[in-house]
Amino acid sequence: MMVGLSFFDWRGFRENPYFILVLYFVCILFLLGLFFFVPEIRGVKSWYKIGPVSFDPIGLTTIVLTILLAKFFSMRHIEMYRLSHI
Repeated sequence: MMVGLSFFDWRGFRENPYFILVLYFVCILFLLGLFFFVPEIRGVKSWYKIGPVSFDPIGLTTIVLTILLAKFFSMRHIEMYRLSHI
């Protein structure tokens, strides 16, 4: 997965920050859906089971949250040099 992500062009996220926010809210909906739509297995509700395939939304959420925080901190350093930020 890391090799595949290293060849991905990340410049599209820099120009379109709303896409990152949409992905973030989709991940939040996936995590909230765990409470309602997922069967409890050994006392834990953490995997969506769709036929023979199981899906863990925390993996996708980790990647999206990393991208979101990178976008936030890349813009934050510009604001730190302004006097009004103090």
